[in-house]
This record gives sequence, C-alpha cells and structure tokens, in this order.
Amino acid sequence: DESTSDYEKVKTVYDYVCDNVSYSISHRRHPDYHRNTTAYSALFKHSAVCQGYCVLTYRLLRECGVSTRIIAGTGYLDDWEEYHSWNIVEIDGKYYNLDVTWMQQDGGSTYFLRSDAHFTDHIRDEAYADAAFYAQYPMAQEDYPLN
Repeated sequence: DESTSDYEKVKTVYDYVCDNVSYSISHRRHPDYHRNTTAYSALFKHSAVCQGYCVLTYRLLRECGVSTRIIAGTGYLDDWEEYHSWNIVEIDGKYYNLDVTWMQQDGGSTYFLRSDAHFTDHIRDEAYADAAFYAQYPMAQEDYPLN
C-alpha cells in the first residue's frame, strides 16, 4: 500500500524472484531457450535465464510503483564472460544496480542495491553508459545502506 517504502517493495520482489525462480541451463540452440527469456517462464515455469529474471523483476516492480530499467551488458565472473542483463531501481531519487540472477546464485548482498563503483564485474552496453542515460537515471554514489 502507500505506506510501503520503495526499499520494502524492492526487497519483497527480490525475495520472491530469488525464492521462486531457478536458472535455466538450456543451451541457446534448445527449442525452449527463447521461452526462458520471458517473465512468463520465470513466473509460471519457475525457470529462466537472466533476461527472464530481469523482465519479471521489472514488471513486478512497475506494478508496485517503483521506477526500474533493464540494463544490458557483459557480466564477468572469475575467468568467465557473457552477455548479461540486470536491473536498476530507484529509491529516494537515486538508482541502484540489482542483479537478481547472480544474487540468487551468490546468496549474499553482493548484487543487491549497489552503486556502479561496487558493481565492477558488470559492464553496461554503451546505450546505458552515456551521459544522457545517466542524466535521466542518476546512479547513487554509494551502495544503499542495508540494515
């Protein structure tokens, strides 16, 4: 309701997606791969790739009245590199990075409400990294203070 803070909305959606969606390991050539990029697959099949996680998170947050965007780029983990997507969410006028896909696999707060300075293993595509984009979606300089 109106008394629920944006942080509480983001945390509730994050917890829901983490608890109810598992990462699909289907290969891109598998007939079900494209379905796994959808919110439908994440919500009803409980399985998705990063885009499915992001789209479900996006749609749930928008329903809750939270401003959010899906960001495309590259994720780097150890010696692994792959095209990846995640969300940014607005809390108190600033945007924070949120990667539900990696959060679910990591289990910690490494990818929850992070500033760009502490999200260095994610590199945005150029369209999400120019001055005009940052002017429209001002990123927080520090991570969101978690209790």
